[in-house]
Amino acid sequence: MRIVGMILPPEEPAYICPHCGKNYKSEAAFAKHLQDKHTEAEQLEAKQPEAADTEA
Repeated sequence: MRIVGMILPPEEPAYICPHCGKNYKSEAAFAKHLQDKHTEAEQLEAKQPEAADTEA
């Protein structure tokens, strides 16, 4: 009997995007994704005050 390859358990992704849930294994790929896809969303969140603090 010949063993060609090993079956390893799947690796858990180290970085998960809080905006869309995509998984990334490297910090560089995750940072590029945030820069390319979610720059506008992050800027809007930073400019808006917390809704709970402003409502009476």
